[in-house]
Amino acid sequence: MKKGFSKFAETALCVLVIAAAVVLVAIGKADAAQAYDGWMSICDVPSDRGDIFSLTESGVLPLYEVNGAYYFHPDAAVTREYIASAAARALGLDKNKYGGVPLGVIDEAEIEPSWLGYVKAAAFDGVMTVFAAEDGKASFRPKATVTRAQAAKILSSMIYAAASTTKVADFSDRDDIPSDCLAAIEKLVALDVFQGNGDGKFRPNDNITNEELSSALYKMIRGGYIKK
Repeated sequence: MKKGFSKFAETALCVLVIAAAVVLVAIGKADAAQAYDGWMSICDVPSDRGDIFSLTESGVLPLYEVNGAYYFHPDAAVTREYIASAAARALGLDKNKYGGVPLGVIDEAEIEPSWLGYVKAAAFDGVMTVFAAEDGKASFRPKATVTRAQAAKILSSMIYAAASTTKVADFSDRDDIPSDCLAAIEKLVALDVFQGNGDGKFRPNDNITNEELSSALYKMIRGGYIKK
């Protein structure tokens, strides 16, 4: 995102879209994996949020389009299908690789069709897991929201093992961190991908927001941590 715009110019540009033959529509309604040239204004994102502009311009994260204006919804809670799609795109996974292979879950039809290929890629490549129900039928729970601890485990599976054994200072709510997510959180905090909230807490059971996911993914990409 270009810097140096006045607040007036930034507001005026909120409805202006400059792009090259690419239209992104509402989250969950389009395949936004295609990158576009140029830049676009996002109405609910400050001009200094280069992480968000970078990830939406590259197609890792999609946008909402309303009457020709574009929105990111930074405070929206992230769902499992959303983070699976974002992870697959960030990793450069082929959405067509498992096109004819059933995911093997009872709720596959509930997954947004434009994201299904990415969800399959993330699941079959070990980035995401499925849930086994008591009756033996697996489910993906695509619309379920993702906690910060769960997101850390997913993101940790995408990066090299650097700093995996590095210990970090205890958070005051460390006892609230699920044991299977602790190592992932320690890794991401050590790499400065994830942080607490400034008062000594990590908030592991809070839903991760779109903005928090964007910040973490951007740091992983910029730091060269993502596996390719």
